[in-house]
Amino acid sequence: MVYLRNMKSRRHIITTIAALLLGTAAFAVLNEKDLSQTLTVLRGELHEQNAKMERLQSRMRSRNDQQHNRMVSMIQRCNEYALVLYSQNQDFTFDVTYSLRQATKEYENFNKRKMPFDEIIERMDLEIDRYERLIESLRRIPPVLDKEDDVPDSIALSTDSLRMQSTMKGRPGGPRIPVTNAQREILGPGNGSRPELQPVMLDSLGQINRDSCMYYAKNLLAMYKRSRDKVAEDSKHYTETNERLKENYDYAQARYKELQKSMLRGQDSYLHVLRSPKRYGQRAFEEARDKYDSNFSGYSSAVKSEWRGPIVTGFILYVLGYLIIASLLSLLIVLALSKAVKAFRTPEFRQRRTCITILIGAVIFTLTIIIGGALVTQNFFAEAGNLLLVFAVMLMIILSSLLIHLAPEQINGGMKLYLPVILLGLVVLTFRIILIPNRLVTLLLTPTLVIFLIWQAILVGKQRKKVKTADVAYSSSTLFIMTVALILAFSGYVLLSIAFIIWWLFQLTALHAVTAIHDLCDRYEAIFIHKSLQEQGRHFTKEDLKRGEYIRKTWLFDFVKTVLVPVVTVLSLPFCLYMAAKVFDLTSIVRNAFTAVFFSIPDSAGNVVLKLSVDRIVIVTCLFFVFRYFAYIGRAFYKILKINAEKKARKVEYIRDNEVNLTLANNVIGIIVWAIYIIIFVMVFRIPLGSISVIFAGLAAGLGLALKDILNNFIYGIQLMGGRVRVGDTISCDGIRGQVDKISYQSTSIEAEDGSLISFTNTTLFNKNFKNLTRNSPYEFIGVVVGVAYGTDVDVAKKVLLDALQPLLTKRDKYDRLLIEPKYGIKVTMADLGDSSVNLKAKMFVLVEDRHATVSQVYEIMYKTLGEHGIEIPFPQRDIHIKKD
Repeated sequence: MVYLRNMKSRRHIITTIAALLLGTAAFAVLNEKDLSQTLTVLRGELHEQNAKMERLQSRMRSRNDQQHNRMVSMIQRCNEYALVLYSQNQDFTFDVTYSLRQATKEYENFNKRKMPFDEIIERMDLEIDRYERLIESLRRIPPVLDKEDDVPDSIALSTDSLRMQSTMKGRPGGPRIPVTNAQREILGPGNGSRPELQPVMLDSLGQINRDSCMYYAKNLLAMYKRSRDKVAEDSKHYTETNERLKENYDYAQARYKELQKSMLRGQDSYLHVLRSPKRYGQRAFEEARDKYDSNFSGYSSAVKSEWRGPIVTGFILYVLGYLIIASLLSLLIVLALSKAVKAFRTPEFRQRRTCITILIGAVIFTLTIIIGGALVTQNFFAEAGNLLLVFAVMLMIILSSLLIHLAPEQINGGMKLYLPVILLGLVVLTFRIILIPNRLVTLLLTPTLVIFLIWQAILVGKQRKKVKTADVAYSSSTLFIMTVALILAFSGYVLLSIAFIIWWLFQLTALHAVTAIHDLCDRYEAIFIHKSLQEQGRHFTKEDLKRGEYIRKTWLFDFVKTVLVPVVTVLSLPFCLYMAAKVFDLTSIVRNAFTAVFFSIPDSAGNVVLKLSVDRIVIVTCLFFVFRYFAYIGRAFYKILKINAEKKARKVEYIRDNEVNLTLANNVIGIIVWAIYIIIFVMVFRIPLGSISVIFAGLAAGLGLALKDILNNFIYGIQLMGGRVRVGDTISCDGIRGQVDKISYQSTSIEAEDGSLISFTNTTLFNKNFKNLTRNSPYEFIGVVVGVAYGTDVDVAKKVLLDALQPLLTKRDKYDRLLIEPKYGIKVTMADLGDSSVNLKAKMFVLVEDRHATVSQVYEIMYKTLGEHGIEIPFPQRDIHIKKD
């Protein structure tokens, strides 16, 4: 906090100096009608600027004094951090990590807000030089004044081009200046044989203006010099402080490396503890007593520490007291809501009441910690409060997730599943808060983990059928994490075990947050999107929503569900590792681990052709979801624009997907989007372009020699996508009739009428005489034949059939299209004279998708109609004459 106040004060000073520089740069004079007028204007400008500077100087003097005092305080803090840093006992790892973090944070924050002293001093030097030259220029205006002591010799000139004396123009006996022949020619005739060139002297008003300008300019110059000296002094202190912090920082970084090695190297295994538990326990409790005892041996009891017994005990009592108060307040709030609001008296709410009560208590406790942190000044309270605040927030997220994604009857079971890991997290967080000595951690952690592991295993067995699959997976993972942590602790890797537990607590919280967001997305889709589409009379399926049929309504929802949720899930791993490391003040280790290259491939020349690191893998993984969304939304909006254009061109209200060619455009959009992604992929992994060119050269040679068919399929696939065949078209090829399901760069898939899926290579399909039944129109011609007996009045039969088939002209399919093409209507004609009957044919154009159903319906209508009107449909007859010899 002291450091932040220091930086804030220095920013005020820098701002004041910047305002001073900008303000003084505002004055300027331009060419007036004469020198006297110029001096008058300059006097006014300098007077105004001098007044501004005096106001700024008054504020700066006060702030300079404050800044100086705070700079002294900063130096004292720097020395304090040095004492804390260099006095830590190596067996107290939590204490060591705390002191290392303070030294590292102080240095990093100091450099983040580095003051531009050099730039300010350079600007001030320019201003000082400008005013010195202005003063010298004013002095040399006739009548010339005595030389100013404040102006360097390098500025003042020893002689002038015209030797002007302090004599007024026209004064008798004044000096005469010799005139050269060239000057005499310029002056011209009429000046006598001995012309004289007199200096232009200022009149009395001009001299007054000049004296005022000199006064103001010298005053401004003096103020600038004082400000520059003050900034130079601050710069010196700043540099010294930076050097001291740098020493602490370098030492802290070296200790961080040692600490990392000690965590990986391990400490005393629990077998070592079990060999002599009494002696080990005695040493552990002696270390704890030495650490937390408030009285120092040999000193008065008046010597107190903020990190010893009374403060630690007071904090524990403070936390327990406010936990009780928060619990009581939350219970009262829930009871009041149950009496006042009818919705809180339902059976569903009663099943949620326990979870809601705890959640409200966590909120109250969080607010208490925030308020207490603002009021309490002890460093221990501030540090412990921050850690408890993080824990309270995690608890609120987990409880909120349970309320969101679990059914009311499942919530109590879910709370029981997560209770062990939450309490275990609180226990290990308490170890960090009170900076518990290493031996005491080794003594207590293993039996604690055994108890919680058994508890968690029992709950998983009992509650797994009462909650959702995700919660079973999370609780089973918790059981596995506890097992691993127990093995680490028993083997002596106690600190690593604690870090592992804390990481999982953060990771579990992140997973619950993602689960809750995903569940909220599903609810939003069901409640708002589906309801909105239903109110508009839209017929839709989930597949329609996935294909982007209603992208104008769902683009933001799709972004959240397909980009935000998976990206947050991926980023949760490094974030949770960072947060867990932050508890141990080892964030620099995590940063280094994520940025370190763990795999690389050099080429023959020694150049690296591939670099893999965790952060790069995370980046390209997140970008994959982003570019997948770009491809999806690009195709969806192109489809809307294309269909709208076709509607306008055809002047119709509805067009099906297979009536417009979208395949080629969709593939082009996909190629562009994923090509950009591949470029970024190459840049992120630092893959040299030379290596890529070698790879592509080899591929090109292979394609040219051995992959001729693949190239042909690729080329023919592009031509098919260009418009000959569209996804959704119905085609007939080799006696197979079906709808085009997919066109890729190698093959075309057709869903046959019997439901089977058949694939043709693009080359095969392109070279065949296939029939595209829906390329030009969604309708196809059918002719349904029926026979009537010889002797039937054909005209009557045709009229009867035509009248019976007329209702089909008004029928529509599920897409509101007419079943029969109205342009051609329905016709009944005589087809031929058969062996047993006169054949009549009903001719019409029907929707391709409804061909079979329509033919069946027409047969049924014709049969019933002829029967109702007594028109005979003869059986097939054949007369057989037997000829005998």
